[in-house]
Amino acid sequence: MHVKKWIALALAAVMAAGLLAACGGPGSSAGITLKPAKIEALLQERGVDAGVTADRTLSDAVEAAARTLAAGSFDEAGAADVKELVAQEAGMALLLCEISSDAPYWGDSPLRYANRYQERAADLLDDLGDGAYKIAAARFTTQDKVECVLYAVAAA
Repeated sequence: MHVKKWIALALAAVMAAGLLAACGGPGSSAGITLKPAKIEALLQERGVDAGVTADRTLSDAVEAAARTLAAGSFDEAGAADVKELVAQEAGMALLLCEISSDAPYWGDSPLRYANRYQERAADLLDDLGDGAYKIAAARFTTQDKVECVLYAVAAA
């Protein structure tokens, strides 16, 4: 019985270390898996008829740009021609490209917090109106520890 307690304690320590390892520090980046069906549902609620797809090429380009932006400061990220950077990497014209803050907020509920990327993507597409779109996003933390999200949208 004593061995089982030690095994349980060791497993708990491994799980805790895994949670801490997922936290990115300055200069880190990670792709975001957007949910096209959720974004389309949010747009339909707003009266926008849009088809949304996730595109691997665009996602890879956004993640590469996020890694590049993570190497600098927030001011440098804001001054960069991010739209051109992502467009060249993806080999496609972009309709829009935006860097927004990913400062933690809770909204009305934890569920709303969990859907914040889909909600922001829907906001961007709502501004574009009806149509078919490819969308991708990636999180990154600048060297001055500002947490950001890079969104890119192209015509499908």
